[in-house]
Amino acid sequence: MFVTPESVDPYNAKTVRAGMGAHFRIPIRPFGLAEASLLRRSCALRVVADAGAATPYDRLDWGQPAALIIGSEASGPSQDLRDLATDTAAVPLAANTESLNAAVAGAILLFEAQRQRRARSGVGQDEGAAGPRRRH
Repeated sequence: MFVTPESVDPYNAKTVRAGMGAHFRIPIRPFGLAEASLLRRSCALRVVADAGAATPYDRLDWGQPAALIIGSEASGPSQDLRDLATDTAAVPLAANTESLNAAVAGAILLFEAQRQRRARSGVGQDEGAAGPRRRH
């Protein structure tokens, strides 16, 4: 996970609590020019989550190397990050629903990426999203 300079401190006590241990499972690094170059080279799909996007999140091919860009809830990602993107995607919402918060939107898009990857690999096909069923 890359964190831009204008992001909240990923090690803020509230952020660590909200992460529920994710801080110990994934690398967290600052984002700069070198990281932007790395993403251009390694991720053909670079998606900005945008409530106003015309493309629904589940119409993208998340099976390929991909980067998901989540901006602030108030102003979205910076123009530099928007320029890095190859696509924008939205979570379709019910009428009169304004938007989702950034964490919820990100979780939905990441779940779809994982769902598509599981479907392609055949892993978990008999287990479902929650894993194997246990008999009591």
